[in-house]
Amino acid sequence: MIRKILLNTLWIYALQASTAIVPLLTVPFATRIIGLDGIAFFGTAVALGSVASVVSEYSFDLSGIKDAARAQSSRAAKNVVIVQRLYAQWSIFIGLVALAVLFTLLPLGISTGGWSLAFAAMLVTVSNVAFPFWVSQSLGLERRYTVHFALARLLSLPLVFLALEKWPTGFYYVVALYLPLALSLGFLLVRSLGRDVVLEPYRVRPILSVLATSFDVFLSRLFVALYQNGGLLALGMVATPEAVGLFALADRVRKASLFLLTPISRALYPVACSLANDPAERSGAAFRLVFLAYLGAGALITAGLFAFSSQIAAFFTDEDPTTLAAMVKVFAFFPLVSSGTIVLGQNVLLARGHVSAYTQSVVGAFIFYAMMVFPLAFFAQALGASIAFLSAEAALAAAFLLLSWRIRSLPRAEEMEVTPVEQPR
Repeated sequence: MIRKILLNTLWIYALQASTAIVPLLTVPFATRIIGLDGIAFFGTAVALGSVASVVSEYSFDLSGIKDAARAQSSRAAKNVVIVQRLYAQWSIFIGLVALAVLFTLLPLGISTGGWSLAFAAMLVTVSNVAFPFWVSQSLGLERRYTVHFALARLLSLPLVFLALEKWPTGFYYVVALYLPLALSLGFLLVRSLGRDVVLEPYRVRPILSVLATSFDVFLSRLFVALYQNGGLLALGMVATPEAVGLFALADRVRKASLFLLTPISRALYPVACSLANDPAERSGAAFRLVFLAYLGAGALITAGLFAFSSQIAAFFTDEDPTTLAAMVKVFAFFPLVSSGTIVLGQNVLLARGHVSAYTQSVVGAFIFYAMMVFPLAFFAQALGASIAFLSAEAALAAAFLLLSWRIRSLPRAEEMEVTPVEQPR
C-alpha cells in the first residue's frame, strides 16, 4: 500500500511541477507586457474555465475513481465505469459550449470581447476534460499522462514569449498556455482508445443514472469551485480591473504554494477509497503519518510565503507590489488550512461515504463566503476578497475536522453502498 502511494505521489509531483512552474515563469513577463488589465482577463478566463471544468467533470475525479476502484476485479466492468463517465463529461461540455454560443449571440448577452472570453474559458475546460487525470489514475496510466502534460507545458513556455511579443493581450496568453495542453491530451485520448479504453455504445439511461448517483459529490465540488473562483468574479462586479489582476496574481501564488501538498492527497484518495471497504486493514497509522507530513509541510510553506511576501510581490509586478505583498501574506495560510479542507474532506469524509455531510459543509462555507466577499471587495478591493476567501477556507477546515472526529467510530455511511454498474453484453 505504502509503495503504491509513494509511486502515485511521485508521478503527481511531476505533474504538479509542470502545472506550477511554467505559469510561474511566464506570469512576471506577461504582467509587464500585458499589464494588470491583461492579467485580469487571463484570471477571469481561467476562473470561468475552472468552474466549467468542475461542471463538466461532474465530480468524477472523486466518484469516478471510487467506482473504478470497486470494479478493480473485472477489467470489463471497470471499462464500463470509465466510458460511461467520459460520455457524461463530454455531453455536459457540449451543452456548456452550446450555452456559451447562445449567450454570445444574444443582443443582451456577452458584449464586446465576449467571444474571446468564452473561447478562452472553453479552451481551459477542454484541457481538463479531454482526457481527465482521474481516468489515468483508474487505468494506472499516471506516467503516460504526466509525460504528455509535461511536454505540452514545456512547449507552451516559448509560445507564451513569442505570442505576447506579437499579440500582447490576455487572450493570447490563455491560448499559448492551454492550446498545447488541450492538443496533447486529445492525442493521449486517441492513443488510448481501443487499447486502454474500449468505447461502449452511447446509452442515455446509464449516463443519467451515473449523473444521479454522483450528484451529491458534484454539488459539493461545484460550490467549492464557486467560492475558490468567485473572488475574481465578485471583484469584476464591484472593483477595478487592476484589483482583479492583483487577485489573479495572488491566487497564482496560492495555487503554486500547494505544489508540494496536493500530490499527497491525490495519491492517497484512491487507496483510501479501496481501504474503506475493509475496516480490518491496518491503514490508520499510515494515514496519520501522511496527514502529519502534509500538516508539517503546509506549516513550512506558510512560514516561507509569509516571510518572503515582499520579494514574491516584487518578482511578479511593479505596478502595486505593496498591496500584492499583503495579499500574499493572507494567501500564505492556505497551505496550512488545506490540510483540513483537502486531506480530511476527501480522504476521510468522501472516502468513507459521508457525502451529505461533506456537501452540507461546503454549501455552508460558500454561503459564508458569499456574504463576506462583496462588502469586503467593495471596501477593501483585492485584499478584502483575499480575506474573505481565507476565512471561508478556515471555516470549512474547522467543519471537516469536527465531522471527522464525530464519524471516526461510526460505520461507513449509506452513500458508500456499491453503485451498480452496467455489465458489458
